[in-house]
Amino acid sequence: MAVSSPHSFALFKMLNEWRDIIRRQARKVIAWQGEAVYLPKTVSLPKCRHILL
Repeated sequence: MAVSSPHSFALFKMLNEWRDIIRRQARKVIAWQGEAVYLPKTVSLPKCRHILL
């Protein structure tokens, strides 16, 4: 896919921003893995660890 047109460039930029946001969120979850506060109440900790790793 060429990133020459303004539309696809905007899309590309948006995807990059989303990737950064997701990366930051994932890092936060991994950093606070042991804390129940950062995990959904319905999901058990081992299950979350399995998803993350």
